Amino acid sequence: MGLGGRYARGRAQAFLAVWAGSLAACVGDEAAPSSTIDAGCGIVTCPGTEACCSEIFPLMSEGQAAGFARRDDLLATFNQDGDGVRADFSFDAADQRGQVLFNLGRNVSISRVRVVAEVSAPGVTAASVSFADAATRGCAFGYALASSAAGASEAQHSYDIPLTGDQFCYAGGVAGWGSVLQFGLVSTAAGAGTIGISSIELVPGD
Repeated sequence: MGLGGRYARGRAQAFLAVWAGSLAACVGDEAAPSSTIDAGCGIVTCPGTEACCSEIFPLMSEGQAAGFARRDDLLATFNQDGDGVRADFSFDAADQRGQVLFNLGRNVSISRVRVVAEVSAPGVTAASVSFADAATRGCAFGYALASSAAGASEAQHSYDIPLTGDQFCYAGGVAGWGSVLQFGLVSTAAGAGTIGISSIELVPGD
């Protein structure tokens, strides 16, 4: 699903450019491979026959004006099991980041990410997927959030997100190449936010 008409191109470019800076500032300390496999890794379908997920964790921070300072207190709850991964955030201002990272444990080449997820926060109409290596070289990609029916709650939607183009790559990253997959959103105001994922398919690159 592309960025679409609901999320103007200029706004999307600013969003992704700043998000790329956030990743470069925050990902490195969290990307070391784990010796165990987290329960939520069962929702990840990897390219080829080898497993490619070992660890899943949330990451929260302030925005660019505050130097992307870590804000662990913005996490309300985090749960994962064989059926999915869910992070609930409690934002207290605009321009705060809520993220869920999947450490794949090894570099893979992928062309797109297909995900079934609930991603929501007050006033937020777009979110991002980022893909980086352990040295924090990577690229960020935006996608428009699907609208839920009035009164619906915890609605999940299917997204097909191409990882193409290098406009929002940082630190020499190559689109579609990496070992850390990150789903994130940026708050527009104080309020609750959610990233809940039940399925991830990593589609091999050419």
